[in-house]
Order: sequence, then C-alpha cells, then structure tokens
Amino acid sequence: WRRLSLEQPSRPMAEAQAVVIRDQENEQEPPRAAQVVSLISPAEELNRTVAAVDAFLAQSLYCFAVIRKESVEPWLMRAQLIRKTGIFGCSENTLFSDVPMWLDAGEGQSLYSTAPIPGEGAWKGNVPGSTETVWHNTPVFFRAYNWIREQGIHKRHHWTVKVDPDTVFLPGTLQRELVSHYAGPSYWGEGFMQHFDPETPQYVVNCRQWYSFQGPLEVMSKAAALLFFDGFDQCKLALAWQSWGEDWFASHCLQHLGAQQREGFNLLDDMYCSSPMNDQGQTYLDIYKQNGPTCTDGKAAFHPYKTVDELVRCLEQSAKLHDYAPVISGTLSESTTAAKVPAAGMRTTTQTVDSTTAAAPAPPSGSSSGTNTPPPTPSQGNQVQPAFTSAP
Repeated sequence: WRRLSLEQPSRPMAEAQAVVIRDQENEQEPPRAAQVVSLISPAEELNRTVAAVDAFLAQSLYCFAVIRKESVEPWLMRAQLIRKTGIFGCSENTLFSDVPMWLDAGEGQSLYSTAPIPGEGAWKGNVPGSTETVWHNTPVFFRAYNWIREQGIHKRHHWTVKVDPDTVFLPGTLQRELVSHYAGPSYWGEGFMQHFDPETPQYVVNCRQWYSFQGPLEVMSKAAALLFFDGFDQCKLALAWQSWGEDWFASHCLQHLGAQQREGFNLLDDMYCSSPMNDQGQTYLDIYKQNGPTCTDGKAAFHPYKTVDELVRCLEQSAKLHDYAPVISGTLSESTTAAKVPAAGMRTTTQTVDSTTAAAPAPPSGSSSGTNTPPPTPSQGNQVQPAFTSAP
C-alpha cells in the first residue's frame, strides 16, 4: 500500500489547501495527476436502520467525540464520516480536535469542520495505587464540556452520547434500545434498572464486571446532561479528579450531582470489560483474539478498533456494509478546484481548495481520547488511509 505524507498548509485559513493522496513509493516524485483513493462503497449499501438514527422516532441523540491530529483518530472518524455513521449518524453531532481540522467526507461532499479546543493535552500514566495505564485526558474534556455548555446543543436532544474515536458506534441501534426501554419517571415495576427516561437524570452503566460507565459509549439522559454540563465545575472543586480519566470523572460527577444509574449491559462490547459473553466464559477480548473483529451480536457499540481496516471490517458485520474494497474514485489534475468548507457542525461556506498539496501520513497507532491502551494483539491489516487536513 502507499506511503503517505502530510504537508502542512502555509497560507491563511481562508486559503487553506485540501489533502490529496498521491503515490510516493520509493521516494519518487508524485505524478502530475493524482489518483484519489476512496475506502467507501456506495452509501446505499449501509443498513441505515442501524447506522443512523430514525428522525421519526420520538427520541433524538446528540453525540460528540474528541480527537488528536497526531494520532490515528482522524482516520478512524473519517471512515465513519464517509459512511454517515458513528457520531455522524446522530441527530446532531460535534467532533472536537486539538487543532482546527477538516475531514474529507467523500467525493462530492462538503468538508467536515471540527470544533477546535486547543490547550493542555492528554498524558499517559498509571492509576494511583495500580499498575493500570490510562490516558489522563480529563482537562481536554473540560474544554469540550465548556463548549457544549456555551452552545447548549444538549438541551435540544433527549440523550447526549460521548463516543471514543476507536469505537464502532451504531446510533440507530442505540436509539431503538433507548426507545424500546422507555418508561416514565414514576415507573417502579419489574426491570426498573433497564428502563430509560430522558426527563429523569440518568446515566447508563454498560460493563457488568465493573458496574461502570465505560468511556467508549457514555450515554446520559437530557435531564442528566443538564445537570452535568451546568454542574461539572462544582465537581472539579469537590472531587479529586486530577489522576482520573474522563469517564471516571463523568460518572463520579453525575453521582455527585444526583443523577441515577441505569443498566445497559446489552449496549457495548468492550475488550476492557471482562464480563463473560458465552457459555465458554469467553470475554470480548478472548473472542477478538480468536476470530479478529467480531461485531455480530447486535450491540450498539464495539471497542476498541484502532486501525481503519479493522474498524471497517467491524462495520461490515454490524451495519451490513457490502462489497467493500478500496476503489479509484477518479483523478485530480493540478488545477484549482472549489470545495465547501463548513464550520463545526457542517454549516456550509465555500472555499477554494488547491489539489496540489501532498497527503496524509500513515497514522500512528493508538488513541488518546479513551482511557485504555490497545488490546494485546490487534492485527494491523492492509490500509489505505483516508485524508484530512488541518488549518495552519
């Protein structure tokens, strides 16, 4: 597969350059006409009932994620963007990044603009009193929380969902589960802990082993989101969060603010949750080591998949994406073409894009937005990495 490189644009943001994938094998000068390589098969091949929310169902989702440019995360998110799934299949979404960044949404589509939240980065270290290594990323998320609070997007939706970039997430499946388990705030019947109500402050624990609020899929009701985004500054003062990952902070903060727990153990397959999944007592990590990507049990999310190849294979299984293969979608000459560069949340404006820019590098492995290190034996696979660009 091709070796890719990223040339940072040097012009002002208003004249920022697009990214085009070119052949630079053996350090040779790229040809004057560049082939654009696409990972997508036709959009209609997706099973939209699981890949995206149903606008006609009564409950809507606001979804967000956080990425770093110097990581695999932009590529993982773009693989979902071009398929209109993951957070991009929610009723409304925000993708935060450490620098201004645009993701190529596919041929004929507007570029997707992230919401930049520059500042102190995440760092990796042990949990106090433990040998477990986690990403200490809570300060990064404080900036995302501030942005959400200022914009008030969570107030428009029944559920707020934070997703890790290395999570295969099917918002249509999550929406159906939330709707099917809906019960009003006065419900105290059988299965009370599995009944969800957006008007009651609730957050969903999703790992039976730890009875925990796992970072790959953090689901909170509208009432809980109102408490959380208005009150997380109180938690910063009251809780000893400095050595915590973001998911640990979020769950403890929600508890501190009076939100209730609900159980959603059927929503997430996570290699860092060691609950048995079958009669043989195998965990999701055991099954992954035996079979590779395994996303066939109808859950809403699968974690972690840290290469584009494995993420797409998981999508093939879970969202019925058919006939996947890298394809040549056309050629670009060295002429200047027009493209749309929207602001965060896909508000559309028009910019000029210079197609002569060199393209994105083969990304490093690993994701800093979640709280865990990669599983022991991920297979790398052959990858053609999607392109993205960052503002200067």
